[in-house]
Amino acid sequence: MGYQFTAENVAFLVSAAGQDACSQFDYLLITERTLLADLTVLRKFSAAHGAAIGETIRLRRKSVQKLGPDSAGWLLTDEALQQASPQPVAQHRARRLAGIGVHDLTCSIGADLVELARTAPIALGSDLDPVRAAMAQHNMRASGVNGPVAVADALRPVSRTLLPYADPSRRDKTGSRILSVDTLPPVADLDRAWAHRPPVLRLPPGINYDLLSRPGEVEIVSLDGSAREAVLWPSELAQVARRATVLVSGGDGYRLTNADSDECTVADAGDWIVDPDAAVVRAHLVRHFAARHQLWQLDPH
Repeated sequence: MGYQFTAENVAFLVSAAGQDACSQFDYLLITERTLLADLTVLRKFSAAHGAAIGETIRLRRKSVQKLGPDSAGWLLTDEALQQASPQPVAQHRARRLAGIGVHDLTCSIGADLVELARTAPIALGSDLDPVRAAMAQHNMRASGVNGPVAVADALRPVSRTLLPYADPSRRDKTGSRILSVDTLPPVADLDRAWAHRPPVLRLPPGINYDLLSRPGEVEIVSLDGSAREAVLWPSELAQVARRATVLVSGGDGYRLTNADSDECTVADAGDWIVDPDAAVVRAHLVRHFAARHQLWQLDPH
């Protein structure tokens, strides 16, 4: 679960003294081998905040490759960093929502909220955890974007006209990863609470979305060959029933939808066997992929 930040830790870290401390001790390695010695140095500096300084330095180093250079000045938790969308994935989603006012119902530390605020006329964030909400507000400012962040329950609407967006937790209260269609909060509860305007939902890529029976579009997004998320777009924004979006770092990817042709034959193996990208497989678009590239299936199933 990682270090548990307190409101007092966050207040210190956003202050001038806290920012100076993170810069002053950035020379520490903070690795598994050096951790005890590094924490001794940090706690001599500040018994109350030494561990928080060390964890912030460590997480910022990990975050830059995943969340981009702005996160070098962010406040993060280990769990939030693990669950956050890689920046290219978050940017892809934000582009699709460009021009729409959005309310991020489960904003956590604000990784998605920052990208939404770059393209939306207004981006409101809220989270049930006041510590993460405070981190999100700081991260918004550190990234040069504006938007209010509130402490609020995702299941108790505090906005009416903005499009809801939610990234419910994939882990239960013990920290175990959720593999079923259940999330925290549950999808069904989110849909009931926001029935006046069903939310955009970011879910685990391996979720059995057919069990949700939710009208709209399912988009499976991969990055560099690894499936990253399933986005459930409500009917308001749906363009097709199923979409695979294949993103490549520093290059061009491709899109495939159920509206594309799926006419392909079944025959014995040729010189090569092609395994489509994970997004294509999980979006049930293997036949569509074959038709696009003049390939064939080895078996109809």
